[in-house]
Amino acid sequence: MTLEASIVILDNTEYARNGDHLPSRYEAQAETIQAIINAKQQMNMENAVGILTMGGPQVEVLITPSADPDAILGCLFGVKLRGEKAHFLNALQIAQLGLKHRKNKNMRQRIIVFVASPIVEDEKTLERVAKQLKKNNVSVDIVNLCQSGVNQIEKLDKFIQTVNSGDSSYFLNVQSGITSLTETLFNSPILNRFLSGSNANQASSVGNVPINPTQAGGANPFAEYGGIDPSEDPELAQAMKLSLEEEKRIQEQLEREKNQQQQQQQAPSQPAQENATSLAQQNLNTSANNPSFVNETMQDENQGLLANKDDFDELTEEELMNQAILASQQENPFEAQQGAENKEPRKEQTKKEDDESVQANLMQDEKFVEDLLNLVGKGDEKKDDKKENEKK
Repeated sequence: MTLEASIVILDNTEYARNGDHLPSRYEAQAETIQAIINAKQQMNMENAVGILTMGGPQVEVLITPSADPDAILGCLFGVKLRGEKAHFLNALQIAQLGLKHRKNKNMRQRIIVFVASPIVEDEKTLERVAKQLKKNNVSVDIVNLCQSGVNQIEKLDKFIQTVNSGDSSYFLNVQSGITSLTETLFNSPILNRFLSGSNANQASSVGNVPINPTQAGGANPFAEYGGIDPSEDPELAQAMKLSLEEEKRIQEQLEREKNQQQQQQQAPSQPAQENATSLAQQNLNTSANNPSFVNETMQDENQGLLANKDDFDELTEEELMNQAILASQQENPFEAQQGAENKEPRKEQTKKEDDESVQANLMQDEKFVEDLLNLVGKGDEKKDDKKENEKK
């Protein structure tokens, strides 16, 4: 994890009003500050960024190297464009002095310079300052936005070659008409040289600039460690690995639960149909074995249906079928009452017919008739004797 202190030098001369880099040269510079802060702090949260301006009568220090993004961005408000000459060498020397007094002496030193106006210094002076910066282990990146002549590009390129040590410095010449200066920086070694693929993507995303991952470092060899090189910070790399594995496990668990819920929602009708079929079969078996139980059950259910007419429409098809089966087996109370009324006169008529038949059979029996007559005669004799005794 690179620990670095950087100072960004902005060109706020009148040349920065030019609109060949949308919306203007100065605004294009200011928009890159957020991306630079994000890129540096993606490398290490302790990395600090300071800002200078080199337009106007003198160099102005907006903020010394700081790790507070809000403070860094806040100093950009109120910057005015003034002067036609950029104090290029003075700005470099003041930036070097600011890096020399950085809080953490273990931080590497870097200066990023945006050039939006012609450089008037001669090559010898530039070479002298470049050697001094190299001696103090200060790396310099130059972004040239001014296309005033080939001479300037050659001077700046030679300056970078002089100050360069171990490919730590870089010169970027931006052609006019570039839609996004920030994206151009991310596609150059200025911002992506110390970033792995995932970190470069993150820094670009926070800076609101999409970039091509292949241009920002290619495939990440430390993807399982969240882009952290285990050789530089093994504890952080292991923590990132465990965190990524835990997140993956949680996502898999949520996916399984989601699939189970979908399966349960798709097949709730099958158990309901099986329960309805089982209930109907049970009712049929009960009705066959115990008709009286069926009649009593039907009476209770019919009373319940009559009492809850409003709920009748809410019955399912299986429940309606069960009601119909049970109703067909119940005895009709009106037919039963009519049958009982017709049954009583039939009994009386049958009894009368039986009495008449018995009497007819007895009259045809001669012995029975003779005995009957003798009994009648004896009865008359007794009555006559009784009358004579009364007369006496």
